[in-house]
Amino acid sequence: MAQSAIMNTAVGRYIGGSLTEKRTEDMDGRPIPADKQQYEIGIAFRKDDPKLPAWFQGVAGHAWTEFARDPAAQQKIGTAAQYFPTYADQYQAQYQKSVLDGFSWKISDGDKPNRQGQVNEHTRGHWVVYFKSSFPIRCANQQNAEIPADQIKRGYFVDVAHTVAGNGEVGDRAGVYLNPQFVRLIAYGEEIRGGVSANEAFANAPVPSQLPPGASAMPIASNPAAIPQAAPQPQQPGFPVPQMPQPGFPAPQAQQPGFPAPNAGVQAPGMTTAPSPAYPGAPNPSNPAPGFPPQAAPVAPGPGAPAAFPGGNAPSPTGFPGNGVPPHPTFANGPGYPGT
Repeated sequence: MAQSAIMNTAVGRYIGGSLTEKRTEDMDGRPIPADKQQYEIGIAFRKDDPKLPAWFQGVAGHAWTEFARDPAAQQKIGTAAQYFPTYADQYQAQYQKSVLDGFSWKISDGDKPNRQGQVNEHTRGHWVVYFKSSFPIRCANQQNAEIPADQIKRGYFVDVAHTVAGNGEVGDRAGVYLNPQFVRLIAYGEEIRGGVSANEAFANAPVPSQLPPGASAMPIASNPAAIPQAAPQPQQPGFPVPQMPQPGFPAPQAQQPGFPAPNAGVQAPGMTTAPSPAYPGAPNPSNPAPGFPPQAAPVAPGPGAPAAFPGGNAPSPTGFPGNGVPPHPTFANGPGYPGT
């Protein structure tokens, strides 16, 4: 059967089916063969939407052409075009049947109960239109840019660009296919999730008044004693535990056994003698060993120059922060620190 030109629906709410998964079971729960499976979505349109009549006239007009050789089908199409959707309720009250009966329009009355005798809370006051496709349904945003189908959730508001085609059947099986070309996201709504609601699930199961042993109506605080504490680090005999430097403060300097304190040999006010070496055998800055040039005085870093180590502006001769005192092998060869 021939496809119609593209038609555009009013804005409706996406309330059923899936844009990303094919339907695998029919309405009776029977499996659908893989070669017959399709993507199917249901869009609910308000019964009083002013754009709904013009849209249906377009669908009915193409159906009339498709079934030009089936007078019985054309009679049903003409009756529906005359009464649906504006006078559908009056027609049903007068003739005790739906104006859509006898022809497969892929439209259902959202105010009627389903096979379980229930009315879907999301379809009250709506006509639900079903679109099917054997191919993945393409989706777009308000700027008509294509988006992944999983970005449109059930409960969101959309409009659909689709075509119409006759199904080639006769009698009460005659009808049309509504083939979606694009589903466009118009606005967000409360997401509809599958299954029953919590109120429906626990309607006959109130919260018990008596709780089992060990249960509490209030949250139970954690026991601090049960929280495992970090084991203390063993300290090497005769050596202090190293302290990690804090940001913005110089690293603490450990004093090695048998060596004077870092400020030993500092010249007191009024003294004219040269300062003594920092440790036995260290070169004297004012009296270097023969063959070695005098040590250059430290140069302050220029503006913006980064400090080589926390609290210092240049690395010491040993490669460790501090005053040039070589670290004990325990520190130099022990567990690695950043940069060692």
